[in-house]
Parts: sequence; structure tokens; C-alpha cells
Amino acid sequence: MRHFGTLKALYAVLGALLAAMVITIAAGASPSEQPFSAGDVFFASRYDCYAPGETIVLDFRGLPGNPNDWVGIYPKAASNDWDNVLVWSFTNGSQALDAAPGPTEGSVSLPGLPEGDYEARLFYDNSFDLEAMDAIRVSYSCASVWPNKDVYAPYEPIVVNFAHLPGNSNDWVGVYPEGASNDWENVLAWSFTNGSQALDAMPGPINGSVTLDGLPAGRYDVRLFFDNGFDLQAEAEIEVAEGQRTYGQSLGKPVSVETYTDGAFYYPSDISTENPTPVVLFVPGWGSQNASDYESLLRFVASQGYTAVYVRDPAQYSAATLIERFENLVLRDDVLPYLDTTRFGVVGHSSGGGMAFTVARHFLQRGWGSQGKFVFAMAPWFAFDMTESAFGSLPGSLDVVILQFGDDMTTDPRIPLTIYGLLSSVPAENKDYAVVPGVEHSYPTGDKPFEQIQGVLRPLDALMDWAFNGREEAYSVALENGSDDPVGAGIQEVQPSSAYEYKCYAEGNDALAEALSRDGIDYCHP
Repeated sequence: MRHFGTLKALYAVLGALLAAMVITIAAGASPSEQPFSAGDVFFASRYDCYAPGETIVLDFRGLPGNPNDWVGIYPKAASNDWDNVLVWSFTNGSQALDAAPGPTEGSVSLPGLPEGDYEARLFYDNSFDLEAMDAIRVSYSCASVWPNKDVYAPYEPIVVNFAHLPGNSNDWVGVYPEGASNDWENVLAWSFTNGSQALDAMPGPINGSVTLDGLPAGRYDVRLFFDNGFDLQAEAEIEVAEGQRTYGQSLGKPVSVETYTDGAFYYPSDISTENPTPVVLFVPGWGSQNASDYESLLRFVASQGYTAVYVRDPAQYSAATLIERFENLVLRDDVLPYLDTTRFGVVGHSSGGGMAFTVARHFLQRGWGSQGKFVFAMAPWFAFDMTESAFGSLPGSLDVVILQFGDDMTTDPRIPLTIYGLLSSVPAENKDYAVVPGVEHSYPTGDKPFEQIQGVLRPLDALMDWAFNGREEAYSVALENGSDDPVGAGIQEVQPSSAYEYKCYAEGNDALAEALSRDGIDYCHP
């Protein structure tokens, strides 16, 4: 990991600056131009502009919490008289008088209104004494459209967001060549706002997004139209450029699979001896006997143009059989010519995460990886057959990511913390310890949509691109997600060992105790 601590400090500085900016803006704002903010009271419409009929949301905080504080929408510049109230609610969301204290912060949703200029107003305790006000505009011209990024890779799916639409049945978005007319023959990709290309009598969404087919390199306009028409309502520009990557998304190469006694190959279907691929050795979790246990991950690696090699796990406290099985597969005369062994990596999960280091060391000693090498260890268990000196002898040019899972109560995190601490020969800029929040130990397993395991695929994709291709933009995605001090930085929580299913010690397992004693590493005191 490069420059640990820099981002944290930068966020702190930016937070202070933004806080100062908010105070300055609030002090100099007029109700018609800025949300009301005086002292500790804040009152504002969530949006400045709404579509006709769109629900209006008002946010507030710092209120006194009287039983019947209330908000209402008035025509612009109208008096506070009750006759001018168009829509209203007490701050508790009801229209019934209540003796209970009201909320001091929260939000209220009010029915939409026709086109016009309005003012949202705040009053305390069922009175008509104005406390705060914010201007609102309701207009069809409020509709907006924007892509989720400005630059896409060739044929990368284009995600288009939209907001404040009237909700017609067939509002739609399309991508055009830059500057082209709105004629239908110029449409390159399109969708109704409900995500389909079929006419529909049901009301369409007011806010949302659609995903459109990717396009070749070039400059394009994303355009929004109402109700199956061609009158332009809003537009945004995008660029599709070579060299752009969104990590964690498949590059779409067709994948072939071949299964053998010891494991399986997942590889690009267009592989050839003239263009051999980098190789990724995959070490599975304890007792895994079928590559389908990690189907999505293996297919993803192959879809990026690399060969993934899975071996069946022998369920042993040693990596010897794993290494033998890898050699039985990759050293075959009908396989090795298709592999670029100057670029290789090892990916492992659980028990395979620990032994990924043993496997990597073996093939490094064979001379593999002269042009790029990495280890990607997910929730690693013990690294059998690795001693402290073996860890210390790993080359400094090896890139290493240890990836933990935030809700993992299976493996004691003292184990990966110990492993990370033993990587003394690997400089800080070549290693990272990161945590995917909110997921459990089995997160990378199974056959899942790629979107569901982005916490693994994104850093792995970037690590492969950095190690194999040297793409500079991949570095920060791969090796600057976590920390070199994961406990001190607060990203790795450590519970008592008794809380974990697999602890940092043998716990009555004589064979495991013997293996740990042989390697001589204390995994309980990182």
C-alpha cells in the first residue's frame, strides 16, 4: 500500500473546509436562493426543482420539538394565511393534533403540485409565525439526465441516471453521435425509462436509471425525451475511449472449461500458443472438490483474458499435495505452451488463502513471475509449510493483497494479521490489507452475478491488471484500499479468539498442533 494515512488526513482537512463553507453559505443566503440555516436550525427542500406531481421532500433539523410544529407549501410571495396553504403536514408526518413531543430532525413528504414557483415554510407549534423558508420550483424543465461516469471503455455498459421526470408511460433515453439530430435513425442505444424497449400503458418512473449497450470509441450525447416523442428535454455528454477500465466488470471474452482428475482450467476460448495467457493458480477452501464452488470467480478471471487453474483440496495440514496437483495440470506438454509463466498470480480463500503463499513461493522458485506476480489471499487460514524466514524471503517485487470480510466469524483475524506482519521483505507500496464490510466468510464462493461480489472482483481485477500489464490506473484500486496498520486504522475488528469458529491456535487438534509447531509461527500475537 502506497502513502498510508494520506487519504485519511486529506478527508479530515476537506471535512473541515466543507463545514466552514456550509456556515459561510448559510450566513449569507436568502430564503429564495439557499436552504434556511440559522444557528442550529436547518430547513430545506431536498431538491430545488420538481416535476409536476412529484412528491416534495422537506428536510429539517434543530427544531424545538414542539407537539405541533408544521410545514406547508405556499405560492411564492403569498401571505402566511391558512387560505394560502396548498399542502401541509405536522413534522411527525400526520395532520392530526398531537400532545406528544414532535421530532427535532427528520423529513416530511408532501404531495406534488402543478407547474409554478412555491415556498416551503416552517412554523412552530401550530402557529403562523414564520420560522424558516425555502424556494421550490415545479416545472417540466426540471427533468435531468446524467451518466454515472464521463468516460467509458469501449463496449462498457452505459448507466444513465434520470430525475424529476413527469412519469409518462413511455419516457425514454437514447445515445446519439455527438451533435447529431434527434431523428430515430441516429439512435445508437436506447431504452424506455422502465428499462424495457416495449411500449407500456403503465406510468413510468420519475427518478431512476437505465443501462444501455456499450459503444465503440467516440464522443456521444445522452438525450432524454418524454412519452415516446422526439422533443429534447435534457442531455449530457459522454466519451468512450481506449484505455479506460471499470474494474470488477467482465471484459466479455468467451470462456472455455476443461476438467481433469486433479482440477480444472477456465481459459479464454481464443487462447493460442502464439498468444499465451498469464496464469492464475486458484487454491480453494478446505475440502473443496469441485471448481463450481468458485464458479463466478474462476469465470471472471478467464473472461479478463487469463487462465485460471483450480485444484481439488486434499484437506491436509500441508501444501505438498496441492502443489503436486498444480504441477500435474500446468506442466503438461499440451498445456504449458498456452501459459505465459513470466506473469502469474495465486488466489486463495480460507485455508487456500493461507497456503496461497506456499504455492506462490514454490512457483517463484521455479522461476515463474519474472514479468509480474501477485498473491490475493481472502480470509486466509494458516500458511502451512511457511516459516517466518520463508515469508521474509519472498521477493520485494511480489504484490500482495490480504482481503478480509467484515462479518466473518469463521477465521480468527489474528491469522491474516500475523501473515501480513511477516511480509517483511515486501515493501509497503507493494502490499495492502483491506476489509469488505458487511459480508461473511463464504462471500467469494458459488455461482453468483458478478455484481454481487464486487468487493472481491474489483480489487482482484485491478491487481491482475497492475501485476500483468503494469497499468498505472490499476494501482490505487488494487493496493490502496486498506491500510498497513489495519487494527490501528480501525478497519479490522478483532474479537476474543473464542468468538471465532477457527481460532488462531490448534484447540485440541493434535495433528494441527504438530503442523503449526513444525512451522514455528505464533499466529495469536500478530
